[in-house]
Amino acid sequence: GILGHELTHIKNNDVQVMRFAGLFHRMTYLLSMVGQIGLLFLLPMVWAGKVQIPLFPVFLMVMAPSLSILIQLALSRRREYEADLGAAELTGSPSHLVAALQKLEYCQRRLTGWLRLPKMMTAPPTMLSTHPPTAERIRRLKSLVPEPRYPDRRVVWGV
Repeated sequence: GILGHELTHIKNNDVQVMRFAGLFHRMTYLLSMVGQIGLLFLLPMVWAGKVQIPLFPVFLMVMAPSLSILIQLALSRRREYEADLGAAELTGSPSHLVAALQKLEYCQRRLTGWLRLPKMMTAPPTMLSTHPPTAERIRRLKSLVPEPRYPDRRVVWGV
């Protein structure tokens, strides 16, 4: 199941897509920093009243790096869902990946369980993670399996 997941990442060119998303974030960060440094040089003229700077572009310039990293993380989570679907198609059954995800989640909880203090038992924000929650991935994979249709008992038992 996991091998199918990783092969789907390769098939979908996820490395290149995420590399482009990283490049977009770095360029956004660079342009934002250049703009903020330029704004610092304009501050004496703003204080003197010679230049008016609109606030919305300044706000956008300051928030652009944060927004671009959130977009990058959302794209990463989306690619994970697509790789799960591709693994289910490749293996012919989503149950293989479901079993692997359950084992990984169990092992992760056992290894990191001793690190957590009782007050820190809340889950980290999903928006800041590169992978979707395992429970959601398992739920989506299980929804791919059709409900088993049981034949009418009268026909089976000859009643």
